[in-house]
Amino acid sequence: MPQVDPHSASRPLLPRLAALVLLLSLASGTALAHPHVWIDATVNLVFKDKRIEAMSITWVFDEVYSGATIADFGKHKKGSMDQSELRGLVGESTKSLRNYSYFTYLQIDGQRRRVDSVKDFTAEVKGGRLIYHFTVTVSPPVDPIKQRFEFLLFDETYYVYVGLLEKGKGVTFSGDAPDICTDSRKQDLTTPLYFGYDYPTLIRVACE
Repeated sequence: MPQVDPHSASRPLLPRLAALVLLLSLASGTALAHPHVWIDATVNLVFKDKRIEAMSITWVFDEVYSGATIADFGKHKKGSMDQSELRGLVGESTKSLRNYSYFTYLQIDGQRRRVDSVKDFTAEVKGGRLIYHFTVTVSPPVDPIKQRFEFLLFDETYYVYVGLLEKGKGVTFSGDAPDICTDSRKQDLTTPLYFGYDYPTLIRVACE
């Protein structure tokens, strides 16, 4: 995970997740030259009848953002959040992230889709890190043998950096997946972020 800029780390990163949607809008300006929040992501592709029907996604936030959010929402016990506080955080985050496609984009046979809704959105605190879990439904389900299934994880404003864990750990498969499924990655040069400062990673899943 990239190191946090010491200057930005010296002040509260985000006082509360509800402010994320407001701060994201500022990221299109020239004042922000790099991401200020980092997420380590994993994706489990859920198969049924040999087709991809869902993406189970986990985000692990960086230490600084986690600490700021836990401190703001965790009013009952320092350094932690109870279930009611976590539910409040989930409620605010789902409203905010809906406007940003939950930082998740599907690409089926070359056609890109935004994500308008997710299900089973939960939050937890583990080892001092804030963790989100949610599921994106793939509808209609995709046969990765016959169709080209790709996805991207990125924040179009480049305020948040979403990084998929290394190959072999970032993408997993469950359900009745075909015998052989692999993922390959490349930069998507058609989608420049922050005036071409960076490009998101396009992940393609192929099965045999």
